[in-house]
Amino acid sequence: MTTVGEVVHLVDVVTGSAATLTPADGAWEVHEGGPVRMWRRLGDVLDAYEAAGAPGAQRRSPCTCTTAGSTCGIRR
Repeated sequence: MTTVGEVVHLVDVVTGSAATLTPADGAWEVHEGGPVRMWRRLGDVLDAYEAAGAPGAQRRSPCTCTTAGSTCGIRR
């Protein structure tokens, strides 16, 4: 993620996907490209986090994925 002025750029260098968030009339305008819809995926992750009761850091630990093509960052 990088910010240029008020524009936020999310880039996935593995898949070549990108999302650009630009402020527009008090909201955000999102443009996505590439095979992964990053903004939608981020929304899905935040929904799952909130559905789990927004657990604190003490309930999470890093994990390591050994399966090729897996995505993994945090597990409860």
